[in-house]
Amino acid sequence: LLNRRTCSLLNRRCSLLFRPRQNSFGAGGATLDFYVQRFYPHPSQRLGIIKPDAAKHSLWFASPARIVSTMEKPWYQRMFRDRPPPLPSTKTKAENGDAEAQFDLAVMLACGEGEARDYGQAIHWYTKAADQDHSMAQLNLGMMYSQGQGVVRDEAQAIGWITKSAEHGDAGAQFNLGIRCQRSSLSESECEASESRIESYKWFHLAASQGYHEANASWEQVTLRMSHADVSQGNSRVAAFLAIRQAALPV
Repeated sequence: LLNRRTCSLLNRRCSLLFRPRQNSFGAGGATLDFYVQRFYPHPSQRLGIIKPDAAKHSLWFASPARIVSTMEKPWYQRMFRDRPPPLPSTKTKAENGDAEAQFDLAVMLACGEGEARDYGQAIHWYTKAADQDHSMAQLNLGMMYSQGQGVVRDEAQAIGWITKSAEHGDAGAQFNLGIRCQRSSLSESECEASESRIESYKWFHLAASQGYHEANASWEQVTLRMSHADVSQGNSRVAAFLAIRQAALPV
């Protein structure tokens, strides 16, 4: 959140509009939008940043189609797509090594009611799918390690799995890493904090380019505390990430 001094400055320089809009989950919500006047340009204009919502006009994000092909399907299409009820064949497919079936089975076990919920077995099947580079399984597995669900709480394991998911293009994992890096920057030495802000910037930027809820606002927030050199480094890391993802795509 912006501190009081920053809010006071923005209130003097900006026009504020508080209006309801549909959020990423389809429910009505209130969103605070800053409409910055020309005498107080957006940080991206002052620092030469490529904004995620203008990605289609940039050199690094050539088009929405390129973003989608680079980081698979947008996170919301994968997270909220309709999943049919698990069939008896789901477990058979999972046992035969089908990563998607393993993921479906893990979700069923982790989210079941009463005796149907089994975190231990959910961990087992998430791990099976995650080992096959199923990005959402990697994210969920990381979150279960972080919360100690079905396993002893282990932040090292959590960060490891979430990072793998983010590197495979999952926007939820990218946003999670952005939050972690941003929080770390608040308690580190200036040199370490600068590195954490650059990493936070990169992950928020990538998540925002896929339309992840609140990533754009978080990206703007961390940008306010960065130097021009840090922003340039962050942009370079975004470009490098996309180049690696593009090169990994099948020809």
